[in-house]
Amino acid sequence: MASYPLHVVRCGGLPVVATDFAAAMSYQVPGGSNYSVTPLDGSFFCTEAEATAAGYHRYDF
Repeated sequence: MASYPLHVVRCGGLPVVATDFAAAMSYQVPGGSNYSVTPLDGSFFCTEAEATAAGYHRYDF
């Protein structure tokens, strides 16, 4: 979570937030109804394509 601000700068905006908590391997996109950052989130990507290439799937609940 401490690296979140660095990724905001690196990506030029809010990053895609990914988690592998409980082997979920899911991500949330900025503007999504469930978009949030928690201490369990450990990966950040600039695009959905990067998150998908890393093996994550979109969380749409």
